[in-house]
Amino acid sequence: MKITTRSLLVLAIGFTVLLAACSPVRVSQDYLPSTDFATIHSYGWRFSPPPVSPDPRITDPLLRQRFHDAIDQTLNERGFQRTERPDILVDFTYSIISRLDSDQFGFSFGGYRDYGAFYGSAPIIEQYDVSLLYIDIYDASGKQLLWRGRGSEILTTYKNPAELTAAVNRMVAAILARFPPSP
Repeated sequence: MKITTRSLLVLAIGFTVLLAACSPVRVSQDYLPSTDFATIHSYGWRFSPPPVSPDPRITDPLLRQRFHDAIDQTLNERGFQRTERPDILVDFTYSIISRLDSDQFGFSFGGYRDYGAFYGSAPIIEQYDVSLLYIDIYDASGKQLLWRGRGSEILTTYKNPAELTAAVNRMVAAILARFPPSP
C-alpha cells in the first residue's frame, strides 16, 4: 500500500474533525457548604444587564437566549419549577478566552514526488478560543451566591442553528448535572 501526501492529509483532517466533535465539556463547581440544597424546589431569574464586549460572539442575543432556554429546560427536567416566588435565582455569564498551545515536538510532512518523509521542526504554537459558561445560583434575594457551576470547551463553528443549540444544551446539561451538589 502506497501512502501519499494526500492520504495523510485526509487522515489528519478526519482525526481533527473527530477530536473537535468529541470535545468534552470540562466542568467544575463551587458552593456554600452551609446551604441546605434539599429545600430548593423552585427558581426564578436574576436580572443582569447584557454583557458589554467588543466581541459580537459574546453579546449575541440569539446565543444568550439559547443559554437561557437550555437552563430553563434542564432545571425543569430535573424537577425545579419556575415560579414568581422562587427559592433561588439563576444567572449565567458567558465569555470567550484565547489560549496558546505548543507542541514541543513539531513535525512536518514533506518529500520528493510520491516519497514522503517526516521532518522534525521547531515547536508549533497554536492559538485557539475556549468558551466559558458560568451558571450561578443565588438565594431568593439575589444577593448571596450559593452555587457556581463552570463549563469550558474549545470553541468551534457550527454549520447551522440546530448544531449550535445542541452544543449549548450539552454544555448546560453537563454543568447542571452537578446541581444540587451531593451532601
